[in-house]
Amino acid sequence: MGRLSRIGISDSTVWRHHKEVTSQLEALLEKEEQEVPPYVLWKDVGAMAWILPEEPIKAHASVSIDGVKILTREEGYREVKMVSVSEVVVEPERTTQGGEETRDSADEERGRQDGIKLTTHSYRAVLGDKAAFVPALKGELARRRVAQADKISTVNDGAGWIWDLTQKYLPERRVEILDWPHAVENLAKAGKAG
Repeated sequence: MGRLSRIGISDSTVWRHHKEVTSQLEALLEKEEQEVPPYVLWKDVGAMAWILPEEPIKAHASVSIDGVKILTREEGYREVKMVSVSEVVVEPERTTQGGEETRDSADEERGRQDGIKLTTHSYRAVLGDKAAFVPALKGELARRRVAQADKISTVNDGAGWIWDLTQKYLPERRVEILDWPHAVENLAKAGKAG
């Protein structure tokens, strides 16, 4: 902080201010989540109108859900569940002056195809089980207005709880995609069984 601003600020002061700001954000999100009626499904977008839109996605939304167990100091292993929401953008193909398409080897190495790029990411995570996560999921989907997007895709692993949530909270017109590592793992199992 001192290098950026040329003002000496101690680590504890930076941490205190950081905690104040994040506490305010957490309080706002928790208030939204507590106000989410339990009956709200994707069909009930109007019931969540009190959540102000933030970077709403109009064309193509990508939603991914996952969970992991983490070791906490006080309570041992706990579940963390998270949703990420992004806008899918298709970039025009790059061409040289001769009209040939050019591909960046780094793009290919990362698995990027056909100029598809995810932008304007947002995330929401909860330290808790599936039931504790649902209000956060609904809040983030409402904030980004995912149900109103022209296209919706969801890329996830094979966990049953994830697909249950996508069926309940994403419109039926969604495209469900099994992520690459889990698809390869299932293909390997099928190959060994045959």
